Amino acid sequence: MYPGFEKIIEERIREAREAGKFDNPDGRGKPLDFFREPNLPGEFRLAKFS
Repeated sequence: MYPGFEKIIEERIREAREAGKFDNPDGRGKPLDFFREPNLPGEFRLAKFS
């Protein structure tokens, strides 16, 4: 990871939290379906092995 990158991430999370962007997320209270969730980037989707 690049030096200072974690600090930038933490700052953006703090700003979003203060702006209330985490207060009422879509799908709140529902489980995530990691096999079919279309909004997750590829690196966060799990491979389904059968």
